[in-house]
Amino acid sequence: MTHTLGPWRIAGPCPTNAVSFNIRADNHSEGSGALLFTTGPMFHDYDIDPKEAEANARLAAAAPELLTALQAIVDRAADPRIHLLLSKLTQESTR
Repeated sequence: MTHTLGPWRIAGPCPTNAVSFNIRADNHSEGSGALLFTTGPMFHDYDIDPKEAEANARLAAAAPELLTALQAIVDRAADPRIHLLLSKLTQESTR
């Protein structure tokens, strides 16, 4: 499975709904950023705090960076030296 490469950014809030944000990719060839998705409630009568909506959009826009960080953690965890160190630390903490 692949995803649109980052960075992703928030564009918004949407003019018609203060709690909906567009998430765009900055790698679009025309510079405007390809629209990836829109965050926010599906129904206008849903009560959501605009600050919470923006925080959710920022978290969604950070997905490529979060994936890169997670991949680095997994790569480091595969290093046998890390397992040896964790084993030693565990043994010392049970003494």
